[in-house]
Amino acid sequence: SIAEQRKQFDYMVGLLNPYNQAGMSSLANLMTMPEFNADQVAADYLNSGRYAMSEEALNRSLATQAEAAGVGGSAMSNAMANALPNLINQEVGAQYGQYMDNLNKNMNLINMGQNSAAMTGNSGMTMASNVAQQYGNIGQAMGAMAPFQSIMAMANLGAKAASGGMF
Repeated sequence: SIAEQRKQFDYMVGLLNPYNQAGMSSLANLMTMPEFNADQVAADYLNSGRYAMSEEALNRSLATQAEAAGVGGSAMSNAMANALPNLINQEVGAQYGQYMDNLNKNMNLINMGQNSAAMTGNSGMTMASNVAQQYGNIGQAMGAMAPFQSIMAMANLGAKAASGGMF
């Protein structure tokens, strides 16, 4: 039954190993994950094709609105002045959301790995306790048999002496 304890422990370790590995790789990801840099995200956005397309579409929309309303150049300038920060804020917000999703995913996997490692440790302690108990039971059984073995040895000696045998 000691071998069975080991077999059960190995089975448990096998079940939990993928979770341990996921936690360990997520911890490595988290440790190498750069800090979020909003200034860099804004600069990357302003230098990207996405910004150029957004700016062009915004200019067309504002021009159409200005023509329809008969608004002059200063209104257009004011609208543009407000639009650019809004575009940048939207991009920074979206990138920050993705960053936080990635961070949370890694943290959840790390927690799962921690729990799995704790379960593996608990399983090992349970196995060790059970094996120690089994060895204790074996020792008790052997100890209980010692007087019986002594009695049998004396009876054998007595039988040999009674039959004229030698010790």
